Amino acid sequence: MPINMWMHKQGKAYDTYHNYEYDFKDTGVVVTVNIRQRPVNCKVWKVEKHGNATLYLLDTNIPDKALSKK
Repeated sequence: MPINMWMHKQGKAYDTYHNYEYDFKDTGVVVTVNIRQRPVNCKVWKVEKHGNATLYLLDTNIPDKALSKK
């Protein structure tokens, strides 16, 4: 991730980060994983960006309607 750094007149350093746009794709997949011995339903998102390996993200903030599609 590119970081831009600059110095203020008083000599304090500042850094800034570029805000990238990501295209999160809904895979239509809901999985159940055990967290602390409890089943948790997670929606799976897919990200392909910058020529890197595909990244899959798990989202626990899903409506009950999404669970019926599982």
